Amino acid sequence: MDILEILKRDHEHALLLLDELDQIKDKGGKKHYRHDRLFNQLRQELELHMMGEEEVFYPVLSGNEHLHPIVLEAVEEHRLIRLLLTEIGRLPKGEQWAAKISVLREEVEHHIEDEEDDILDNAEDLIESEQRSIMANRIMEIKEQHMAAIVR
Repeated sequence: MDILEILKRDHEHALLLLDELDQIKDKGGKKHYRHDRLFNQLRQELELHMMGEEEVFYPVLSGNEHLHPIVLEAVEEHRLIRLLLTEIGRLPKGEQWAAKISVLREEVEHHIEDEEDDILDNAEDLIESEQRSIMANRIMEIKEQHMAAIVR
């Protein structure tokens, strides 16, 4: 397994969850349980993804003169995404909740586009295949540890 594959797979899955939320966000009533379930799953997956990037992937790239400012921007985008996730988690379902989900989607899509175009493409050239595999294993360990802590 390669870290770049894991990150791209995470991106695709986050977008699928956002698609599902978009399909139900304007419906009320009995759909609230599904809203909560999907949002909580999205939140958890985004948190684990961002944590893995910040602990394993970005530190390796931040030493590169060209990528350093791009990595700093990506970390700031993570901060904004976390802020939105927190705000959405506190809101009752309704128009404001749906509007913030739309803003979250825009921010996540922007982040994914920037990351895949500017960071992942360069990382493939900068990080040897063996190191990418080691990084992939480390990210999977981090995710498993945090999932185990959540289950307890």
